[in-house]
Amino acid sequence: SPVCKHRHPLNRGRVPVLFTSSTLHNVFVDPSVRVPFHLDIESQPGARTVDLWRIWNQSYGLRHEASDTVAVCGLNDVPFLTPNRFRTVLDGWLHDVKAANPDNTFRICKVLRPPKYAWFQGTPPTPDYVNYLDRINAYNDIIGEFNWENGFDNVIGFSHEGCRGGRKRRSGGRSQLQHQFSPWREVSQGHEHCLHLNDQSRAVMFRKLCTYIKHNIIKEY
Repeated sequence: SPVCKHRHPLNRGRVPVLFTSSTLHNVFVDPSVRVPFHLDIESQPGARTVDLWRIWNQSYGLRHEASDTVAVCGLNDVPFLTPNRFRTVLDGWLHDVKAANPDNTFRICKVLRPPKYAWFQGTPPTPDYVNYLDRINAYNDIIGEFNWENGFDNVIGFSHEGCRGGRKRRSGGRSQLQHQFSPWREVSQGHEHCLHLNDQSRAVMFRKLCTYIKHNIIKEY
C-alpha cells in the first residue's frame, strides 16, 4: 500500500477513510509517516467541506461495505460560511453517509487556527487583516457538538497545532494562547500568509490522527 508503505492484511468488511483538504494533502509521502493499518485517503487541495462531501458520495455513496469516515477540513469554508451554514453542510454529509449504509460512521476533527485567519491578541499583522478567530472557534464548538450528538465525544482535534501557551495569563489563571510561527509553511512570506503547517508538523499531526484511528476505530473491527 502506498499509504502504509508495507504489506498487511486488508480490513475486511469495513474500512477507515480520511477526507481532507490541503491540511493533510499527500502527507503520507513523508518518509517518516507509516500507517500500520489500511487507510483510504481522499484529499483535494483547496476543497471546501461541501466539495469533499460530493467526493464522498461519488466514491463511497454506492458501496455496500461499511466505512468510518474522518474529515480534516473546514478552513477553506471560513471566509464564506457562517457557523450555522457550516453545521448545515455537516448535517447534509452525515445524512448521506447514513443513507448509504446505517452502519457507516462520520466524524470531523476540530480545525486549525492559522495566523492567516485567526489572531489571538495584539495588533494584527496588516491594517486590512480580517480576524476570523471567533468564527473558527464557533466552528470548533459546532464540531464538538456534532461529534457528541453522533456518539463520539473524544474525537481528536487540531485547534492547538502551531500554537503555544504565552506568558500572559487569562483571568482564570490559564496561559493565553499564541501562535508559534516556525511550524507554518508560509512564515517567510509574512505572518498574514501562514495557512498551512510545514511538512514536519503535518507528519506529526497525521501520526496523532493515525493513533486516534487505531485506538478508536480500528479496535472495533
